[in-house]
Amino acid sequence: MCTSDSNSDSAPVRILTYSQAVILLGVPEEGREQFIIDMDIEGMTNQELRKAVNERTRVRQEKDRALQENADLQKTVED
Repeated sequence: MCTSDSNSDSAPVRILTYSQAVILLGVPEEGREQFIIDMDIEGMTNQELRKAVNERTRVRQEKDRALQENADLQKTVED
């Protein structure tokens, strides 16, 4: 018998098609479940899902770049 905790942990995975699961490999594992919860992937086409994953990746890269630039500027100011 499944507990409600184990049931809720696997709930997002049950709604995925094979194609969706492959596309979602583009999302890091630690953020994948939250991405599935946040997005209405059941109602998305594979193309829409791929676009959302790519957009998420682009935004994360821009954020990381901005954080690195900020750290570099902070180091310059401290020097």
